Amino acid sequence: FFFFFNDTATTEIYTLSLHDALPIYPGMAQSVLVVVLDGVRPDTLQAALDAGHAPALARLREDGGAHTITTVFPSVTGLGYVPFVTGRHPATAGIPGIRWFDRSRRHLRRGGHSRSYVGWAMRYFDADLDVGVETLFQHVRPSFGAMTMVARGLPRRHWLGRSLGWQVRGARIHFAKGGLGRWLDWDRDVAGRVARHVRRHAPRFALAAVLTPDKVQHAEGQDSPRLLDTIRIGDEMVAELRHDLERAGRWEETLLMVVSDHGHSPVPRHDELVDVLTAQGLAVAAHPFAGKAKAADTVVMVSGNAMAHVYLDARRRARLGQEALTGRWGEVTRSLVDRESVDVALVPMGDDACLVHAPGRGDALVRWRGGRYDYQPRDGDPLRLGGPLEGLDAADAWDACQPTDHPDALVQVGMVASAPRSGDVILSANREWDFRRKFEPVLHVSGHGALHREHMLVPLLVSQPVGGAPRRTVDIGTTAAAALGVALPGQEGASFL
Repeated sequence: FFFFFNDTATTEIYTLSLHDALPIYPGMAQSVLVVVLDGVRPDTLQAALDAGHAPALARLREDGGAHTITTVFPSVTGLGYVPFVTGRHPATAGIPGIRWFDRSRRHLRRGGHSRSYVGWAMRYFDADLDVGVETLFQHVRPSFGAMTMVARGLPRRHWLGRSLGWQVRGARIHFAKGGLGRWLDWDRDVAGRVARHVRRHAPRFALAAVLTPDKVQHAEGQDSPRLLDTIRIGDEMVAELRHDLERAGRWEETLLMVVSDHGHSPVPRHDELVDVLTAQGLAVAAHPFAGKAKAADTVVMVSGNAMAHVYLDARRRARLGQEALTGRWGEVTRSLVDRESVDVALVPMGDDACLVHAPGRGDALVRWRGGRYDYQPRDGDPLRLGGPLEGLDAADAWDACQPTDHPDALVQVGMVASAPRSGDVILSANREWDFRRKFEPVLHVSGHGALHREHMLVPLLVSQPVGGAPRRTVDIGTTAAAALGVALPGQEGASFL
């Protein structure tokens, strides 16, 4: 729009964008930037800030505040990014794990009807999301994404990491021995490119990830000095973003959030579920040989690697439900759920109920209906919630679970168990255990994916004080949408503005 104001002395031309002409209400923002420190735990980040190693992030904590929230289950990269751009849980959006099996045979017709986003198939992540799932990238222009699997609606020219060159470069580093130094160089390169893109294009929404913290911990553990180097990379990127925005006069109108997608914990012991099932005479399919799934009795899909979907009677096109606890398959289920490596086992019982079992702690039934959750112990208290709970909304359910070893368990169980692409048995690993060792190019000494605290709790820093209580990573996508004046369908989070 061009407005011409004439007087006897001068003629001035004012140029306004349509967005600039719109009123900005309290809680709204001209732009929202989300920076992901992949795999960084709240205690790890707090220690770095307290020691003065990340001054830009510490300044954010002073300006807006620091919070500890819960991520999604399975607590893994890729899935953990879905909430940031949709305000939804990944399982209900169509992605139940970093690996999953399409027993319906309707969506995945090749590759043994299975998917693994650890590798070239990550390019199908957006296509695998349910058709009705919408992202902030679709609604907010211009947008920008860096090192994110989920980017539905994002133009390729504004998607850093999507090109074949980036993928080949990442694959070479991933499979190379001693590649952590090269991963650090990768993230430094990405951080510089992110800052330059934001400076030049001024996106209204951006999601940018620093990936190497996760990779350092997998290979060297949380005590690795290189973990602090990765946090410094994120700190330097935030510092440059803030400097540029302040110089452009846009900082006060920007909501910047720094978050993680999952935690980490040591993994000295590995339980090969494929071997457990094969020893029972079953034909088992799992990555990287998922093509066998067409003729398999069972399919095992591991995420993180501390979580697994197990698909029993894989030739059937619907989940077993109650049948997973009876007859031949009941024997198989019992052989899995009482293993030392298992902390919590879930057996979906239909669209609105799930049996929760914990070795030595008994069984309970979790039910959900209309956004309300019930916890009904049967012969124990597997989630250690202290007894039956009825009619809890999402906020009350979070509050009830937060002090326990399984924060947000009621909602997370409901989300993953209700997803039709989830397994017949869903396993969450015990501390010091995961479910996969073979075929990993780097042996995991630390891992994630499970439902317990070390994996589910993540940090959140915000550039402005918040009015509500941040609880979950799905709240970030919902908050970003509210700040930008966007309505995303099916949101499962709550805005904390």
